[in-house]
Amino acid sequence: MKKILLLAIASLFVAHFGLAQIVGENMIENFENTRKINYGYISGAFSQPIGNPYLGLGNTSSQVGQYVRSAGTQYDVIVCNLVGTAVGINDYIAGTKKFSMKVYTTAPVGTSVELTMQNAAIASGPYPVGRHSVYSATTTISNGWQVLTFTFSNQPTTNTPAAQLDQMVISFNNNSFTGDTYTWDDLAGVALNNVTAPTTNDFLWANFGTINHLAFNRADGAWSKVQNPDRAGNPSDSVARYVRSGVQYDVLALRWDAQLRNLADYRANTKKFSLKVWSPAAGTTVQFTLQDSLAARGGYPAGRYSEFTGVTTTTNQWEKVVLTWVNTPDASVTDANVNELAILYNSNTFAPITVYMDSLYGPQFTPVINSLDQVTAKTTVKAYPQPASNVLNLVAANNEAITALMVRDMTGRAVITQEMPNNQNVVLTLNVAELPAGIYQLSTKTRSGYANQPFVVKK
Repeated sequence: MKKILLLAIASLFVAHFGLAQIVGENMIENFENTRKINYGYISGAFSQPIGNPYLGLGNTSSQVGQYVRSAGTQYDVIVCNLVGTAVGINDYIAGTKKFSMKVYTTAPVGTSVELTMQNAAIASGPYPVGRHSVYSATTTISNGWQVLTFTFSNQPTTNTPAAQLDQMVISFNNNSFTGDTYTWDDLAGVALNNVTAPTTNDFLWANFGTINHLAFNRADGAWSKVQNPDRAGNPSDSVARYVRSGVQYDVLALRWDAQLRNLADYRANTKKFSLKVWSPAAGTTVQFTLQDSLAARGGYPAGRYSEFTGVTTTTNQWEKVVLTWVNTPDASVTDANVNELAILYNSNTFAPITVYMDSLYGPQFTPVINSLDQVTAKTTVKAYPQPASNVLNLVAANNEAITALMVRDMTGRAVITQEMPNNQNVVLTLNVAELPAGIYQLSTKTRSGYANQPFVVKK
């Protein structure tokens, strides 16, 4: 009875007189003015930042993050890409320094929380590859704010370089099938080195003035080219504006008339996408998804080649946002089939916002033969059925393989481009289900030459 009374008094003290101090040496995420994380793969439902629902109960922060664990996922994770690499991780293994985090949860006392430090590129392989060290803590109260201090637990592998730790994984109640809610704040710990950023100026895709290699394809919100609203941090005359809709997974989809090169560099994070962003709030997330536009119609994760994320750090100011590879949702998509860039701002939210963008850099292009739709036909290609609704079958004269093709709409805009230098199939099936009804120009290349012909899509 005495022990229970002491615990009750301790809980009241925490609720009314505040928490113990955060012990981590470096604030990593407080959901307000310090945000050194880009979020990658997340198993459950994560809302951030949100207004503190337990304000005045031991945590005075106005904004926090709230996570609902996926009850159907045994090893539920929040993957956090750190802005920089860890410095001095050996102090945390030795216990002379500690990670810490404020947590409010409905889960019972004794619930475990784990932090895993790892290298993002290496950890894309199976467990335990790339996982450097694990730190654990357990909750001591339920339905109240507490500061968790994490203790070194184990090293899953010893061959992950300590100087290359750029990712942290948060696991609430690991190895369980629970679905509790965890509200957390003030994640602090290892210092981060502002490492020299990988090459980001690989190829200028668009500055929305003199250079525009991207063509608008579709959007849930409103996309337009406008005058620069703020030249203080960006001297460009013209920029792009996007007004996000209230759709939860709002998408702006852009296309290019070429084959992307060196995509492996971007998935390895040795090169990175970048763009200038003017956003209404720090913490606005930016996600690039490279995808096969036709396969992506099958619903997530189909057709999604790779996802890259970044986050803004300022309000109503231009800044350069660098995006980091975080996920490969559909490993079956090949480099040759990537033909669309999906841009998502504040994905998995419903709030409409207006953002401006400029100076978008990405992989280099290998142009599909620019004259595909201009040359005099040197061969013939049979295309059927006519009209088509879902697929168009292509057969070249002498049963030759088609090695490149381009489809343009009546405005001259390329809507499908493909290069298939190693194609050996006699019959090539082209998916046209995504194309609106209308007349299109098909240009193809074989070993013998080129062919041009119209075809009709009917819905």
